[in-house]
Order: sequence, then structure tokens, then C-alpha cells
Amino acid sequence: MGYNRKKKGARSYYPLFCTLAQTGQVFDVYHRPGNVHDSHGAREFILACIKILKQELPWLKIEVRHGQRVF
Repeated sequence: MGYNRKKKGARSYYPLFCTLAQTGQVFDVYHRPGNVHDSHGAREFILACIKILKQELPWLKIEVRHGQRVF
């Protein structure tokens, strides 16, 4: 159970999205429970997305952004 202000005690979720910034398309989603920290599983999820992209499109230039920071 996570925090859900409108329906106390109801299930809530805190997903991570991997998107293509230029088009807004969603590449992948990691569906987490709502009771986890912001960064829970983020590193592994990002690395998994990058691995898939590099395998399928080895010539692709990849930028990873988190909030306003660019890694």
C-alpha cells in the first residue's frame, strides 16, 4: 500500500517511464508500488533500457536525463 490521499488504504503506484524526449513516445514503463522512494529501481531500469537500445540500434546517440540534470 502506498500513499493515496483520495482513497486511504487503496493501492497506489509510482511508475518510472523511459521516453523518447523528441517525440514523447514511451519506450518502457517500470510499474512500482506507491510506497517506494523516488529512486527505487531507477538505475537498473535506465541501464536495462540503454542495453536494449544499444543492442537494437547500435548507431543511436543516447542522452539520459533525470529532472533537469543531464548524465
